Parts: sequence; structure tokens; C-alpha cells
Amino acid sequence: MAAPATAAQPCDTQWQYAMDIQRQIKSHNAQPRTFTLPTQQAQFDAYNARAARLNSEMKTARDNYNNCRDAIKSLKDGQELPDPEATMIAKIKDAAAKIPAGYTPPALSKPTRSTTVVAVATELQPLYDALGDSPITDTDAMRLQSAAKPSEGERDPAYPSKSGRTIVKGTDGKAAVTVDRVVPLSRLLSIEGFTKLSPESMYYVSRAPLNLQWLSRNAALSKTSGSVAAVTGTDETWFDKQIDLQNTVEQRLKTLIAQLIASEKK
Repeated sequence: MAAPATAAQPCDTQWQYAMDIQRQIKSHNAQPRTFTLPTQQAQFDAYNARAARLNSEMKTARDNYNNCRDAIKSLKDGQELPDPEATMIAKIKDAAAKIPAGYTPPALSKPTRSTTVVAVATELQPLYDALGDSPITDTDAMRLQSAAKPSEGERDPAYPSKSGRTIVKGTDGKAAVTVDRVVPLSRLLSIEGFTKLSPESMYYVSRAPLNLQWLSRNAALSKTSGSVAAVTGTDETWFDKQIDLQNTVEQRLKTLIAQLIASEKK
């Protein structure tokens, strides 16, 4: 097992638990282990029983760490994902603590054009605000959904080719594109198991490159607003592909969330 570089790294909780078990094993192995049988049969059995328990716990700890690491790797999707500041994790932890005990987010229906975005439940509003408090960090080198960042002048795939719509230059002099969540944050919070995650895992899932894509700013607005889509003439086929993509990514996120939850159990 390779140790996380810092305490801010993902899966640090699983790593620390494995190290605690390793320390217990080292302490156990340092105890006298020569017994006179049958006089010390009880002590012999107790020693071996504890050794077996610690070895079993160590296997579980290793599996949990590796499963967590694999889930985070899948969430990163080959891209960089900055580690959170301690203040960010504290904010998420405080917000999650405000969710009423026993609360279960409403079940999600399959994404359609009218349900790609859902209203944030009152119980989840503090968590929504905490996770969305700072913008997602992006770089020009990021490939999202296997696509490079669009350049100024490229055709905007959100609009029919005959429209002639292209990626325009923004006020900052760069291509006017944005990083957009495939599964919106409002919907992400209601995916089964999300609110059971540790604050660290919530952070990584909410910013996972697996759930990001490059969109022109008009396309991003059109995805969440039918009126904007109607005015700007968004391509119907593009809309359908967006729904298919959201379905695919949402199911993948659900699987990875379950994997992370399982890895956090001791």
C-alpha cells in the first residue's frame, strides 16, 4: 500500500485505519509467543485468536483502502483533481451535520429533458451551498468526456451545423466555454448514498472530472433552461445525447458512491 502524500489526500481515513491495525499487529507480535502445552493452552488459543482477528482486520483495511483508491481514480477519469483545503472539508462536514437524522433524499426519476435538474430539498440546501461555494478548477489541458477544451472558431456542437454557430471569444480573450456538470449538483446530492459519504468523499464526487464536460456558455444555459434553448435554437439531437450522457454518468456515479461507502466501513 502506497501512503497518501498528505492528510488532504483522498482515502487518508482508510490508510490511517490500516496503519492502526498494523501497529496493533506489531505490538501483538512483540509479545511472548512461546507457550507450554497443555498447561498454557488457553493463553496459546487466545494469542492465535487475536492474531487471526488482526490479520482479518488488516485484509479488510487493505481492501477498503484499495477500493477507495480505485473509486477516486475512476472519478478523476485521467485528469487532475485538486485536493481540498481543510476549511473546505470543515464547511462540508458542518453542512452535512445539519441534515436531519434519518432523512432520505427523494428518489430520482430517470433523467429527461424536464428532469435533468431537480429542486434542492430544504434539508440539503446547506450541503448544496457548501459544495458549490467555490468554482470548479479547470485548466486548458483538461480532457472532459474524452474531449479537449474547444477553441475559438470551432463549431458549437450544441447547435445545428447549418446554424453556423461557433465558439466565440469571451471578454477575457479566451474561448467562451465553461466546465459544466453532466449530472447537476442539485441532482447529485439525491443520488442514493451520497449523503452517507464522508465529507472528503463528498468533495471528490462533487468535483469529479468523470462528471464534467466542456460547453459553450449558451449551451450550458440551454441545458437548464427550456426558454434559453428555444431562443438560441439548440439542436434536438444534441439534447438527446445530453440525456443519454447524463444517464450513463449518473449510473457510474451511483456505483462509485456505493464503492466509497463500503470502503469507509470498518
